[in-house]
Amino acid sequence: MNTKIIIKKLQQLYPGKTIIENKNNHGVTTEIICEINPTERHPSHSTAVAVIDLSTIHYHKKITEIYKILSWRLF
Repeated sequence: MNTKIIIKKLQQLYPGKTIIENKNNHGVTTEIICEINPTERHPSHSTAVAVIDLSTIHYHKKITEIYKILSWRLF
């Protein structure tokens, strides 16, 4: 994943929005999240754009994530 290109594109598409880079234990970026409508504005939901290279199995006690896949590649 070319993080610099992805972050630059997200900054162009969503100026002023918070961009979060999630890294694994080895310091490699596995996903980049851009918060479009953060929870602070409306506690019942939030909206984000996620560019995911690799996601491990995980569980959320208080939230449900709904993904709309725009493009993907299976390796």
